[in-house]
Amino acid sequence: MENPFSEQYIKTILQSKNRQKISVELSPNNNIEMDILEKIRPCFVAVTWLGNPHLDTRTEDIPAVVLARKLLQHNHPVLLHLAGRNISKERMFEILTYLKSIGVKNILALQGDWIHVLEKDDSKCDFPYTSDLVLFIKTTFGNDFSVGVTGYPSVQPRSQNIHEDLKFLKLKVTNGADFIVTQAEFAYEPVESFACLCKQNDIHIPILPGIFILKSYKSFVDIAKYCAFKLPQDVHNYLERYQDDERVVKEFGLDLAINLAKKYLCNPELFAGVHIFSMNDLQEVAQFMTKIE
Repeated sequence: MENPFSEQYIKTILQSKNRQKISVELSPNNNIEMDILEKIRPCFVAVTWLGNPHLDTRTEDIPAVVLARKLLQHNHPVLLHLAGRNISKERMFEILTYLKSIGVKNILALQGDWIHVLEKDDSKCDFPYTSDLVLFIKTTFGNDFSVGVTGYPSVQPRSQNIHEDLKFLKLKVTNGADFIVTQAEFAYEPVESFACLCKQNDIHIPILPGIFILKSYKSFVDIAKYCAFKLPQDVHNYLERYQDDERVVKEFGLDLAINLAKKYLCNPELFAGVHIFSMNDLQEVAQFMTKIE
């Protein structure tokens, strides 16, 4: 099937008016149901890095790169995550040069989850912060890559407050970031507030709110522990009440994600689309897409 967004930069995709912008994140550590992906045709597919165990592997054999290459062969625009903290400048140049050669045009620049950071001393890192990686990509490769960064409506766990967090986000934008993907939230208001604060702080690049589709009580517990998000009390109470009823929790999670997405998509002044953290469950994403479109 022809993808109207194939071989495009995300900054260009987000400017087009021909369809809703719904993207999907996949991980290279599980099988991908490519037939379902072909049917839902997200506007782009993000690929998580998971690269620390493979830093000494040939670039073309890193699992995230293998998956990116497969997606490109199926005409899916790819957003490849790159965590800079553990990578030297020379190795980063090698990786980006290879990605350019195979047609990857979009990078999500990350510092890397602190739990996976190998070097805690900033002075020993070529890219101690995301803003450093953004600047390197833009100064070294110019417009060869569209660069995204992350945003935290509930504040990045290592920031003191939202004001400090926005200062760091503004630096990423100043250094060349083209768009923002936010952490998943389970209420609309924190994301709306975050987007308004971005505008007030002269951050005007497109924002894609992240959405996580809850499938079970266990998935809620696991993702809450990993992402340290704040769950609305009414959602928390409901999940606690029905934690042993998988069908009820799954229906609730899907409905919650759909309602959030509809609110985001109905506010194009603040949001450029939505980004689904799929956990590689493309059947769940397909149900979501059917009800949205």
